[in-house]
Amino acid sequence: MPRTGSPHTKMAALSSFDARAWSGTPLFTQGSDVTTMTTFTGAGDGIYEDVIAFLNARGSRSGMSLPEQIVTHGTGAGTWDIYLNDEDRVVVSNTADTFTAAGDVFGFTGGATSAILDGGVYYATAPSDFTRGVIAGLDLNLVPGASAAFAIPAAQGFQAQSIITMLRSYADAGAPAWDCMEEMHYDATLITSVRWGLTETGHVYTTSQVGHGMLTTMTWNSPTMRDRLGFSGEEVAVDIGGIRILTAAYPCPGVIVPSRPPHMVDRQSYEVGKAQQLRDATYAAVNRGYYHRFTVTGNLSGPVGNDIRLDVHWMRNARNYFYQGAPVVYYQDWGETRRRSFDVTTGYTTRYTVQSAGEMGRIHGHISSTNSSKEKVSWETSLKMLFRYTIVIDELLED
Repeated sequence: MPRTGSPHTKMAALSSFDARAWSGTPLFTQGSDVTTMTTFTGAGDGIYEDVIAFLNARGSRSGMSLPEQIVTHGTGAGTWDIYLNDEDRVVVSNTADTFTAAGDVFGFTGGATSAILDGGVYYATAPSDFTRGVIAGLDLNLVPGASAAFAIPAAQGFQAQSIITMLRSYADAGAPAWDCMEEMHYDATLITSVRWGLTETGHVYTTSQVGHGMLTTMTWNSPTMRDRLGFSGEEVAVDIGGIRILTAAYPCPGVIVPSRPPHMVDRQSYEVGKAQQLRDATYAAVNRGYYHRFTVTGNLSGPVGNDIRLDVHWMRNARNYFYQGAPVVYYQDWGETRRRSFDVTTGYTTRYTVQSAGEMGRIHGHISSTNSSKEKVSWETSLKMLFRYTIVIDELLED
């Protein structure tokens, strides 16, 4: 497991992403390639859990997940595999040959880890936790005992949302039937290394390996989608270590990633229902549900003494998405993209984390009716460095 649940972990709140208004609409052009929004036909189609689900479906395109890559590019005899074990550590295996594994972000730290033979299969288990958050251009290097060394991902220039999104395909991630932005972009350009995601500070990015055909600029056919993702239209990609990265100029609307951990997260459980005592002392009751409520309070940065200013973004492009009753995804530990689970019998998976009794994974809920319908920026000092925010989120306990 990663770091323990401490008051020093950052949070994030992401609104749902409703893409129905762009159904079948050309979104942007690079060269002669036009990326077009998939056409939504069913009731409820086009509503994504949040912008990460819209950008990359919390997974990898077919053929690009690490379990698929290690089979495709693995050398020598035997069958290769890569997965998470019950202790949330990355494991690499081969059914016929010994090997070593190295790659700090995957948890193979302190030099190469040698595989051990167990039950006729060679296993190398990462001695450390894998890195949470966005991963850029760092490979897992594998050296078989009797064949050529290789590395995954095979596309060396990449930037991915997380190790978890690299470990699973769209289907493994429970993605909806309609496409995410990453898939739509690939369909238009056939750039195999293209990826989309959200940075640690809440900016949308797209990336590919240098030389794979992605241009340094894009022309937006849809100004409204450009604005919805926080792009200005003037962005120019930068090339870093073989990776071409185009990052939106502004934080994504409907996304708030405070630069500081919250001061307090107050957790409550409550029921919604009504009971009436009858003459015989029994009760007639209606119970509509049992819920968890999270009241998150902290500070957002202002214009003075901060690298990232969030007051304008909060008032104009975030708070309006967090209205009473609005769907929201609350990331208790920003960088941990898996959903929380209380089922310790299943252990850790690429979909769920059971760490700290469910206090580290993401939570799905709605902005509570108790959340204030009014908002104001009240600076804690005359220097306009920090101001207080509060978000109240209701989660269905049975979900």
